Amino acid sequence: MQLLYLWTENYNNIFLSEEFNFGGPYRMDYESGKLVIKNSPFYINDFFYASRVGDKMNSNINNITAIIGENGTGKSSLIEYLMLLLDNKSDSSMLNSRYIMVFYTMKKNKTVSLQIYHSLENDPKVEFPKHVNIEVNSLRLRNKIPIIPKVYFSNIFDSKVMPNSYETINVSTNKILENCFENEQDREPSIEDYHFFETEQQIRFIKNQRDVSRDVIQFKLPEKLTVVFSLEDYYPIRRTPNENRFIKFINKLIELLSPIRDFKRAFTVRILEHLLVENSFYQPNALNHLPILEEAVKDIPIPIKGDVVNVIESLKTLENSLKLNVQQNSSFLRVLQGNIRLIECTVELGVRNTVFNDTDSSFELPLESELLSDILSSYYESIRSDHYLKFKWRSLSSGELALLSLFSRLYSTRDFINSKRNNNVILFIDEGEIYFHPQWQKQLISYLVEFVPSFYRNKNIQIIMTSNSPFIASDLPKTNVIFLKKADDRSISLSELEDQHQTFAANINTLLSHSFFMQEGLMGKFAKDKINQVIDILVNKNASEIIRRRNEIEALISIIGEPLIRNKLTQLLQEKLIINGMSLEERMAWLEAQINELRGKQ
Repeated sequence: MQLLYLWTENYNNIFLSEEFNFGGPYRMDYESGKLVIKNSPFYINDFFYASRVGDKMNSNINNITAIIGENGTGKSSLIEYLMLLLDNKSDSSMLNSRYIMVFYTMKKNKTVSLQIYHSLENDPKVEFPKHVNIEVNSLRLRNKIPIIPKVYFSNIFDSKVMPNSYETINVSTNKILENCFENEQDREPSIEDYHFFETEQQIRFIKNQRDVSRDVIQFKLPEKLTVVFSLEDYYPIRRTPNENRFIKFINKLIELLSPIRDFKRAFTVRILEHLLVENSFYQPNALNHLPILEEAVKDIPIPIKGDVVNVIESLKTLENSLKLNVQQNSSFLRVLQGNIRLIECTVELGVRNTVFNDTDSSFELPLESELLSDILSSYYESIRSDHYLKFKWRSLSSGELALLSLFSRLYSTRDFINSKRNNNVILFIDEGEIYFHPQWQKQLISYLVEFVPSFYRNKNIQIIMTSNSPFIASDLPKTNVIFLKKADDRSISLSELEDQHQTFAANINTLLSHSFFMQEGLMGKFAKDKINQVIDILVNKNASEIIRRRNEIEALISIIGEPLIRNKLTQLLQEKLIINGMSLEERMAWLEAQINELRGKQ
């Protein structure tokens, strides 16, 4: 099932009465109660079928639509509206508008069926090709729009809140941040939770898609994860009065591991300092296990100086004491257990000669290491307030990270989408080209076509995306591009560019030159104002003013990149200077010569 068409009236004071054709085999037009359905003259079957064929390519992209418009024209609002309609939330106060939606289905016997859903008082009259089967459903009669699984992606961080949906996986930056800050019950939320979650998703994607992505993505995916930690001493905590036996004990362990000379001891000291910070986080809450914890420390043996393995044994003795006196679900007990496991991983990494970088207190962990998952899970379990490690890709730029984020987030939805019996899925991508250099903007559609089908099993994939880039339009037929314009504080939809412009494979300069993308030419406003100032001087100012500012004018003309404008202004300046130095008779003769020269060129 594929969404082909939407007509809406008076939605949220944005769209007064607008219709949107999303591409596909049919074009529609609704006017005066009649819906006219015609064959699309430019439709090409399997246009978005991936050229890369293999075992994993059993899904297919059946349509891609781009919603393009100036800022404030309602591109994101249209996606929000579609998500609400497809969730059958027509009773919502946001959906007091009237609307018609049309879906396309190709039956197994190759019969074409169009399902029309509407909220009008009466069924619309429908004019349609003879070979098409039509099914009209009134939502007023409690018919429901079929539930289609959906994915919403946006890398934008702002205050926009998209609607919640049981049938939509929201992998936008806003939603991931919201989840990171709302889902933590016994820990202090931090932006580091978001970074950690994002990195985990990227690791899973890289490890599972390395062979496939090598032929598609234009940069080398990282093979190692950089782990950075601080060696900063927590003096305020470590100088707490000695009657706190826990702090005294941890300080003793730190002292035995100092001075720091190798990776194992450096990392272990940082973990022990982290335990001090976490303990200070719980003390203000007067947790009832703290007095027991202090008593438990009395009989713990002090390890041999510099021996990390003995430190682990000492901490395990503390762990066992806590188990006997504290409930098993104690948050601090989980913190302690996570840290013990991290130190054990540190010992194993030390055996493998992990290189420790003293300059930025970091080490690199191969993604193929069997310890990677253990380290990540142990670390996440061990933090409640002190996010003392940072995980990063040392060699990736912001653009590369943005592309990796796009694919890893979409990849993370595969289990949810594949678990649905419905073999259709709609991907909403809101300005997916953000952070991309124009070279990558040119390749975004190709990336999606070649890569996304491998994420899902036996799915028909429809992509609806917003964009501000002419490069996206140049990869799509004009029937697959919805143009939005602002008019009298409302948005209007243009099914195609005026003057019958084709968008597919169009020259980027041609698209930019169209008034839809760029008004008043392609030149920056600041440069245009500067050139207009020079023109004003040369045309409207007297000779003395021109002579006085000659150096300034010549300097500005010399840096103009467009030869036609530069040469014309140079000629105008020379004419002004030449005329200024002539007598009246000489000026008349010079002007006559110029006139004769122009006549000779005609």
